[in-house]
Amino acid sequence: MPYAKADTFVDTVTGTRLASASTIARTTRTVGRRASAAAAAEATAATGGHLVDLAAPGPDKCYLVLDGTGAPMLPDQTTGRTGKHRDGRARTREVKIACLFTSCGTDPTTGDPLQDPGSATYLATFAPADTFAEHLRAEHNRRRFAQCRQGVVLGDGARWIWTIADRDWPSYTQIVDWYHATEHIHDLAKLVEPHLDDRPAWTQTLLDQLWAGNTHTITAAVTALDLPDNLTNQATTAAAYFTSNHNRMQYARFTALGLFVGSGTVESACSSIVGQRAKQAGMHWTITGLDPVLQLRALTQSRRDHLIWQPPTTQTTPAQAA
Repeated sequence: MPYAKADTFVDTVTGTRLASASTIARTTRTVGRRASAAAAAEATAATGGHLVDLAAPGPDKCYLVLDGTGAPMLPDQTTGRTGKHRDGRARTREVKIACLFTSCGTDPTTGDPLQDPGSATYLATFAPADTFAEHLRAEHNRRRFAQCRQGVVLGDGARWIWTIADRDWPSYTQIVDWYHATEHIHDLAKLVEPHLDDRPAWTQTLLDQLWAGNTHTITAAVTALDLPDNLTNQATTAAAYFTSNHNRMQYARFTALGLFVGSGTVESACSSIVGQRAKQAGMHWTITGLDPVLQLRALTQSRRDHLIWQPPTTQTTPAQAA
């Protein structure tokens, strides 16, 4: 909760003023940095820097679900960065989010894949893609995902996601989130709407082709339109999104194999870890102020509270030892 609200909450619960809002903020940053360091040390200790025992049994499937979301920042935190606002300046900085979980079965009634209860852990960081990938590899090793029969990387069309997947887990199945892909179909239909006889029918046809994995049919549908020059390039670029992700958009085949095709887990994490805390009305942050908060929220949601509530370190005097 916001620090001022936390101050009031602590006062109400304890009946005494234990800390000011500024003290709570300072303590949060300190504990967040300490917990982040403890998580990194735990990941290193879990693998010892070596591959895990591939002979040991593990879950059937593991998922790395990746996404990014913007956090509102103070002006000096976005200096020199371009954004989508009219003045061309950025107002946010991207937080990269990962959800890692396992799946060992499907719903016997619907055939839908099931996430193993309690198997999800989360990462959240402002770090650039290469550093984020290091954190992701460490968590992947800590979770011993190399023991799983099949690995899946699931995300939207962001280039950094697939760069990481291609480099670090080339054998994993890559899937573009179905809902992001359908949004692109709707955006494409909106773009060319003046040149469509029946936009809903045209859109549904493309959605059906997308589900079947026929991405080249989507490109052909755009080419078949009599578009003016000022729309041709935009529409062609929009359609290229599907052909460039062809292998990642075989949704009918993926679902037949019992795989998740939606990134709801990480979308939920974007909201619970970042949105609910960092995007409240009037909030603007610095990276040093928000990053420790995100570390604490990610660890809490991952049920790794032992890294946060560490016992105090005490020193034993010679007399006590005797």
